[in-house]
Amino acid sequence: MRISRTQLASLAFAGGDVVGADGQKIGGIGQIYVDDSTGEPSFVTVKTGLFGTAESFVPLHDATVTGSDIRVAYIKDEVKHAPRADGDRRITPAEEQRLYAHYGLSTRGSHTSSTETAGGSGTRDYGT
Repeated sequence: MRISRTQLASLAFAGGDVVGADGQKIGGIGQIYVDDSTGEPSFVTVKTGLFGTAESFVPLHDATVTGSDIRVAYIKDEVKHAPRADGDRRITPAEEQRLYAHYGLSTRGSHTSSTETAGGSGTRDYGT
C-alpha cells in the first residue's frame, strides 16, 4: 500500500524517522517528493551521515507509515549506497532512472519533484 497524500500531511510536520525493512532506523525524514503527473508521494530523502548532513533518496514503493515514522522496503546499506541527487531541487529524469535502477524498480514514465521539508517549511496542501 502506498503512502497517501493525507498521511503525507501529517508526516511533513512530525519530525519522524525512516526505518528500514529490517526495523533498523536509517535516519530522519528529510523531504518528501511527489510524482508530477499523479501528485502522489514517490520518494523520501533520509538525513544520514554525521549530524544528518547528507541526504539519500528512497522510493516510497511499498512504504508504510507508523506514527510519525516511514518504514521503507529497503535496508540501511541499500540506502547508504544509493546514487546521490541534489535534494534542494527537482530530481532530473536521469537521476530518477538511476535511483529506480539502484533499488531494482522499473521507471513509470513520469517525473518527480520536491514538495515538502519535514518540520513544516513547505506550504503545499495535501488534504483530500
